Amino acid sequence: MYAAIRRYHIDHDRTSLVIEHILKNFVPLIRQTPGLHAYHIIDGGNGALATLTVCENQSAIESTNTLATEWIKQYLASRIISEQGTPNISVRGEEVFQGNLYEGVSEPTYKRRLQLLSVQEVGELLGLGRSWVYQQIRSGEIPSVHLGGSVKVKRTDLEEYIEKHRRS
Repeated sequence: MYAAIRRYHIDHDRTSLVIEHILKNFVPLIRQTPGLHAYHIIDGGNGALATLTVCENQSAIESTNTLATEWIKQYLASRIISEQGTPNISVRGEEVFQGNLYEGVSEPTYKRRLQLLSVQEVGELLGLGRSWVYQQIRSGEIPSVHLGGSVKVKRTDLEEYIEKHRRS
């Protein structure tokens, strides 16, 4: 796992607006990055913002860094164009801190082992359609759990399936 922390200083009176724009416009873009595990925004107060991105590998982290840099440029350009007169906008980015991520505290292991995924979630995680997932479940390739008319897949079973099909 790899992580990157990006720190920014913005006009403190625009913090909520910037966070809203990030959530509405940037998050859908970064969500599409293969290997992305998590993305968080931290409001440190007085215009201090930080983002934390967690990815499967260094390549994914570098992709998210590039995406973030380009999005910030576009966001600033659109804000400047839409302002009347001289805009009162400033964003100062600091050096990106990135590297290997070592798990300290996260979701408890017992919860992760018991987490059930819907067929749709399995398809989204694998980048494949629901019919393909159902086919793998019917054939027994992907173990499943049937609860009250719903078909679910244990996260750990999906991880084992992926490892079994990984090429070195």
